[in-house]
Amino acid sequence: MLLWYRRRPAVVILSLCLCTLYWAFLDWGLNGDGFLIVRLRAAVGLPDAAQLHKAEEAVERLEHMLHQYIPIADLSGMAERVEALSSLAQATAAEPLLDKRPLDHLVQRLFPWLDAVRLPYVPWSAQPSPEVDGTGLVMCVGDGNFLFAAHLIRTLRNVLGSTLPIQIAYSGEGDLSPQKRQALVGLASQIETIDLLDVFPDERLNLKTAGWGQKPFALLASRFRRAILVDADVTFLRKPDDLFETEQGLVDTGTLFWHDRAIQCSYKPVRDWLQSVMGDRQPSEMLRRSEFWKDDIWHQMESGMVAMDKSRVQVFTTLLFVAWMNGGDVRDAETYQHMWGDKETYWIAAELTSTPYHFIDEYGGTIGSLGDDNSTICGTHIAHTDSKKKLFWFNGSLRENKYRAGRDLARLTHLIIGGTEFSEQPKWNCHSDGMVWCLTGDEPVSLAGTVEDALIEDMKREAAAVDEMFTVEP
Repeated sequence: MLLWYRRRPAVVILSLCLCTLYWAFLDWGLNGDGFLIVRLRAAVGLPDAAQLHKAEEAVERLEHMLHQYIPIADLSGMAERVEALSSLAQATAAEPLLDKRPLDHLVQRLFPWLDAVRLPYVPWSAQPSPEVDGTGLVMCVGDGNFLFAAHLIRTLRNVLGSTLPIQIAYSGEGDLSPQKRQALVGLASQIETIDLLDVFPDERLNLKTAGWGQKPFALLASRFRRAILVDADVTFLRKPDDLFETEQGLVDTGTLFWHDRAIQCSYKPVRDWLQSVMGDRQPSEMLRRSEFWKDDIWHQMESGMVAMDKSRVQVFTTLLFVAWMNGGDVRDAETYQHMWGDKETYWIAAELTSTPYHFIDEYGGTIGSLGDDNSTICGTHIAHTDSKKKLFWFNGSLRENKYRAGRDLARLTHLIIGGTEFSEQPKWNCHSDGMVWCLTGDEPVSLAGTVEDALIEDMKREAAAVDEMFTVEP
């Protein structure tokens, strides 16, 4: 045999080359230059070995879990499945040569109501829809909050100068009438509508009566990689166009959330329920240092505004989990039994799947007019800051009281900012009167003569013009 090889040097050289190629392409771990090997693999149409191994492990783990029944109440069990799915999705997104069919199949099995083909953007898709855009605003609008949405659109465009595209989501003809849709689109440029029933036709979701539950589905259905979800009754005090560049917590994690009021009132014990769901899981640092966890306050999150970078695979799969929590059977049987609508599902989904997330430090404050004691503000508006402790937005619309009939515009003369520690918090009165909450602070801030005061007056004039435009709603 040796003599045969000696007489055929070309065969020897070819054999050595084949052995070298084998080790380079199939076991790159033996070679310290991982980057070089990945490039060589791609050149010959072979996926990266590390990502292939990661994907195969995730498929095996998820297939095993999907063969085991879990009840709707087992959010922790569902979180384990989403984590495995996220691992597979990250490997698939990182290595374009991996076969995407196993991922698509498992997504469909885990979320039967989801048809990824109907979504304009999926972060592991090789060919996203041509309509996909970078950053934009998404809001759910129905006939009942049409005027609030019109106020928001006109104040963003005409007062703040925001140029972000806006998508208005609704669930069928009975949710937002064609006449109102046409009116909203005609208010400014770059306004579009999405019928969520076209994207999620599965009746098990029951989106027609979902209310708050529509919101995460609107995020998924939007064409924006980086989406800012807002309620129609939100008012901005600065344009949000650069949010994904200026808020470091959002840059770091791909998520940005805001706290609700720091109130200790007798209500559903959300923290106790969450502790039972988590079982042996240890809370993240973000949860461990929160007043919700330390002092058992009423709510952790106010979901009037939510920012999520869907181009990050882990954030996207977490959003799928959020939507699952707000789907028909799950929200009716479990999640909405323990929390107020969708508001806690965003961060809880991230917490249970070990997805990094970020809250602005300050809890919700209020904006309104001073009472007779010169230290209390009673109203329906919750005020929120940015990371620099500057007033950024508030909810409750520009109405004096959005829950009452009439079109009176709000008197917004003073501000009380929420604290970061419970001991620093201004004091809320737990007994609201028709959704009017009273907050007492040591030094309410007068807005007289400030930039914010001038902006609010301009916005009230814009809102009055909208009200005049729609004396009779379409």
